[in-house]
Amino acid sequence: MKEKLPSVRTSYDKPQHYQRKYCLVCLTGLIGCRWHRYQQSMRDNRKRDLVVFTIIVLCFLHMVVFFYFWLVSRNSIYQIGIYMYPYTKSYFPWCDVGLAVSAVMLAYFTGIVILCLFHVKVGHQLYLHPCHLLTAFLLEVVCIIITILVHIYWPQTWPLTYLSLRVYSPFLQVVAVLVVTALAWLIVRQWIRLTFVYKMAWLPILLVVFVALCIVPFWMSSPVISSTIPEKPGIIAMAGASSVAPENTLYAFRKALDLGVTRIQTTVQISFDGIPFVFHDNTLVRTTDFEEIKNDNISEIPMRNTMSELKMFSAGSWFLQHDPWGSVWSLSENETAEISAEKIPTLSELLDFGADYESLELYLIIQPLPSWHPYCCDPGSLIDHVISESEVWVNRSSNNITTIVTDVNSHWLLSILWCAGVDFVATRHIEDLQDVASPLLHLNVVSYTALWVTVDVLSIIIIIIICVVHRIKIYGTNFSPESISLNTGCTIASYRSRTMKEKLLRDCAAVDSMDELEARDNDGMENRPAYSMLSGHHTYSLSSLIGSRVVTNAGRNMNVVSSLAPDQSEPSVALSINNRYSV
Repeated sequence: MKEKLPSVRTSYDKPQHYQRKYCLVCLTGLIGCRWHRYQQSMRDNRKRDLVVFTIIVLCFLHMVVFFYFWLVSRNSIYQIGIYMYPYTKSYFPWCDVGLAVSAVMLAYFTGIVILCLFHVKVGHQLYLHPCHLLTAFLLEVVCIIITILVHIYWPQTWPLTYLSLRVYSPFLQVVAVLVVTALAWLIVRQWIRLTFVYKMAWLPILLVVFVALCIVPFWMSSPVISSTIPEKPGIIAMAGASSVAPENTLYAFRKALDLGVTRIQTTVQISFDGIPFVFHDNTLVRTTDFEEIKNDNISEIPMRNTMSELKMFSAGSWFLQHDPWGSVWSLSENETAEISAEKIPTLSELLDFGADYESLELYLIIQPLPSWHPYCCDPGSLIDHVISESEVWVNRSSNNITTIVTDVNSHWLLSILWCAGVDFVATRHIEDLQDVASPLLHLNVVSYTALWVTVDVLSIIIIIIICVVHRIKIYGTNFSPESISLNTGCTIASYRSRTMKEKLLRDCAAVDSMDELEARDNDGMENRPAYSMLSGHHTYSLSSLIGSRVVTNAGRNMNVVSSLAPDQSEPSVALSINNRYSV
């Protein structure tokens, strides 16, 4: 009769428990795909990790500039759409797509940088998964390619970006000081743990950067920082209400007057038979139905055609067909029919239209005539002749200069020109700029000086407090040069010490297992407890014994079982003895 006794599990190690830290697991998992606790390395960062982090920060700064560029470029959404129309034959929202793509890129790099900073905060190793490295590389390549294409095909947007940075630089300086202050806790902690040589190397760099950031407003000048606010610039409708109507048509001019504008800017060209007409483009392709009714006798260049030939084209059907600015849905049936019947107006028709509005002011831009045009010698006489025959008065200014800035389609640009004292701005967004009551950002000199000095002083005080707190946390309250000199090299020595211990454990694993076999008695029982080596806060167990089996002559099986407690990152070695008795 055989009797089976329950297996007895003996272990001389007390069970360990720890509190599950899900935030740390998510932190290491999201950035390095390390979702297990034993993968959360507390080692010092390698040089490779620091180089990767530096590259990620530089890419993040590039994405900030890239996103800001597209944010500023929304002012030129009409110009970019018109410029790209010959290539795409459609009005694609390039600025909106560029802004959306740059926002996604910036959000990704922002998340990576924040996760890296949290790694530094909790003391974990900066490890980025290869997928993140590949994604960051591809996004940076895409960003560089788009930047090069913009620089080649639309370089005039860069001066506008530079202008906005220069104008809003006083406020950007305050934001930069606040960001540096927020990062001071991590920067000071990392600096104070360096060796003496590295401290002395980094100290002047950090001081120069911070001091330069604090005193740079002495060399800044911006129109948004002034004692008084000039009068709001007058609004001029470019080509009429071109955002809700086909540009340079009588319907667009009437719509602009309905929106409260009393000034209209338009372009005048001269036909081949010497009649001035209102038209902007150098070809008839974009703003007429030229593609539908073209023939060999009609040229796509407007000034090569007579006025009777130009009257054959519709100047409004293209607007209903392409809906360039997404406003066709708001038109009624009567407005749609009126737009469809619009033709290219002559200058005489425009002047007759303006005679019905006493307060209307027209700003005419005369298109230069090419050398092959029959009236290239004296185009101004034709314009003066048409104006003199109309009932419109010509007001010629003398001894003064009127400043007009065209293509102002955003609130922030209007605010800059408003503070700079510009007289008039020409826009396509009449309804938006008409409602602006004050500049977007404006401070007088005294208020900005108080803001700047207050932020700098508070930042200096906070950084000094952070330095004192870190010094007390690391070295204690009592000043001891010996402790400082000893603790300075702990960061480097700790990593080497842990590495050597792990190598020794791996090399001696086989020797330890043989020693244990020799130490057993005749029955196969082990007389000593399981080994557990401690180093700092880490437990190093003889993992090479896990899963091994020793069979004795007495028929007893001894299994070396690895028991992993719910709150234990390293497996502890325990013995499980199963005895078999036979009668």
